[in-house]
Amino acid sequence: MKLPWFKRIGVLFIPTTLMGWTILLAAIVYSIYVFLDIDISSHSVSDTLMNFAFNLVIIGAVYSLIAFLTARRKMQPKWLYWAKQLQSLSQAGIEYTNSPFDRERYERIRALSIEILHEYTEIDSTKLVNLFANETGYQTPKIDVRAAIFNDDNKILMVREKHDNKWSLPGGWADIELTLYENLIKESFEEAGAEIRPRRIIGIFDRNKHVVDDFPYSAYKIFVECDFINAEFTHNIETFENGFFNLENLPELSEGRNTEEQIKICFKARKEKTFEAFFD
Repeated sequence: MKLPWFKRIGVLFIPTTLMGWTILLAAIVYSIYVFLDIDISSHSVSDTLMNFAFNLVIIGAVYSLIAFLTARRKMQPKWLYWAKQLQSLSQAGIEYTNSPFDRERYERIRALSIEILHEYTEIDSTKLVNLFANETGYQTPKIDVRAAIFNDDNKILMVREKHDNKWSLPGGWADIELTLYENLIKESFEEAGAEIRPRRIIGIFDRNKHVVDDFPYSAYKIFVECDFINAEFTHNIETFENGFFNLENLPELSEGRNTEEQIKICFKARKEKTFEAFFD
């Protein structure tokens, strides 16, 4: 049976690395001994040479394995990519086809995408239908807005999410019939009890390029620098509390909502009057 491409690479990766390290290190050590005019035929010198080369080869192999596994973790699972593609194609097909037979086929393809997600995640299939396959028309990325609210001390306002008990910038899915400006004001007041003044766009991030998980959507996250006016936190269904933080003492982040890298970019933008907006 033919192995998948990633397993073939995995099988060949370590031996290839070992060979490269062995050749390179042997050449370096031999050159040193020649330069110093040392007799490498003696038993003690040979043992030293072999032990030195062997130890460095092991270090190289371990390093390479770690690098390989890290790269693997950063890859979006193939099944998730396929499920998203099937959903997108079927949704467009349902919207534009005039044939009842084709419509039935496209609906079956969409159902298969739901089955794939249900099989590989813990999300209930009914919820997947409501959240993942409830749209019509040509599928486009969802829009998530995040308010980077700074006070006069240049601390950033964050809220502790009830979903995972971690911290994020106020925000969420953009509501229809509201502008970006209006969505930011709405989310900030609902989640943090804050009155704000949005100023400028910091960045537009493709969520799946910055967060590695089994998220079923394609989403753009818009971060906007905002000035803080005042706040009076009130109990709500989404957050426990709010608080201001320096970059040096950030709380545990809800990384599906905002990563440390994105928060750092927000602080960088705050310091620069002519900051150029980031986008993927």
